[in-house]
Order: sequence, then structure tokens, then C-alpha cells
Amino acid sequence: MLFLEILMALFTQLVSMFGMPGALLIVAGASILGVVAANLFAHWLVNQILAHGQSPTAAARLAEREAAARRRLKASERIDAMDDAGLQALIKKRPQDAFALGKWCERLKERGDLTAYALARERLLSIDGSMNVAEKSTGCHLLADFYLRALSRPDQAKRVLKDFIAQHPDSAEAAFMRERLARMEATPAGDDAKKGSSLPALGD
Repeated sequence: MLFLEILMALFTQLVSMFGMPGALLIVAGASILGVVAANLFAHWLVNQILAHGQSPTAAARLAEREAAARRRLKASERIDAMDDAGLQALIKKRPQDAFALGKWCERLKERGDLTAYALARERLLSIDGSMNVAEKSTGCHLLADFYLRALSRPDQAKRVLKDFIAQHPDSAEAAFMRERLARMEATPAGDDAKKGSSLPALGD
């Protein structure tokens, strides 16, 4: 009751100062502003609650991503500074180091040692956990193309595809490889290198 009496007194004061139309406009404007302010406050409050509940996890994830990026950069700089003997020694010591092996692949391809490059790529594709099935499938297609186009070795290209199928027989990627392999088996050996797959050649 007291609150209503205060509101009525304020409205009466507005009427006496601005007249009935003016008072009504002021009240309507105040009501709209009140609704807007309430919505903004509610939105701010929800954001604060969510931010308070999630920020530690989000901050930790961001910090971990930044730390991982710094580690990769340092590793890249350290490996780039190694000579061939040092890099090969590192790979021998850590055969599952996909990053180091990838750098070695780059060096082999740059110097035109294509057979060694292809073998190193196969080794890279065989490292457990270095890529998911889809990524490995793409890598195998590209390596098969490389065997066909750069080395004219359709037998090796087919072997790469067969190895993937054997490792992931129930995957959708294996089904696509079976189709490609069937086309290759039906293609004269001289035409294999011309056709390749629908994917770009390795290094394009």
C-alpha cells in the first residue's frame, strides 16, 4: 500500500507539472526504460554467472593451447637447426615422433630423394595416434598418387591402399579405397600413372 501511495503521489506531481498527456508520456517512457534496464541487467547477470562457472576451464584450455603452440615452435626451430645426422639420430631415438619424421620427409623431397621420401611417408602414416582415420586415408591416397606419378610404381600404390583397408576394414574410407583399387586392377599398367586418384598429387 505504501508503495502504491508513493507512486500515486509522484504521478499527481507529474500531472501538476506537465499536465495529463505529459505525465502519461513520462510514465510510459519510464516503463519502457525500466523493462530495457531489467533485461540488460538480467543478461549481464547470466553472463557473469556463466563466465564465473566456465572461465577457469576455458582459461586453462587456452593456456594449454598456447603452451602447445610454443612447444611446437621451439621443436620446429630446434629441428630446423639440426643437420641430417642429428635429425636421423633423433628419429632413431624417438621413432614415434611424427613431427621430426615429417621434417625429415620434407628434406628428402626437397633434395629429390623420391624413393626414400616415399618410404619415410609410409613410416609417418604408420605412427599410431599421429592422425585420425580420415587424415590417414587422405595421406594414403596422396602417397599412392606419388608412387604412380613420381615413381611409376603401381604395385606400391596398390600395396599402400591394401594396407589401409586391412587396418581399417569397416571404415567408409576403406570402402572408397576398395573402389579405387578395383579401378586400378582393371586399368592397364601403363595407364595407372596417368589417372591417379581424384585427390591432388602429394606436395601440390
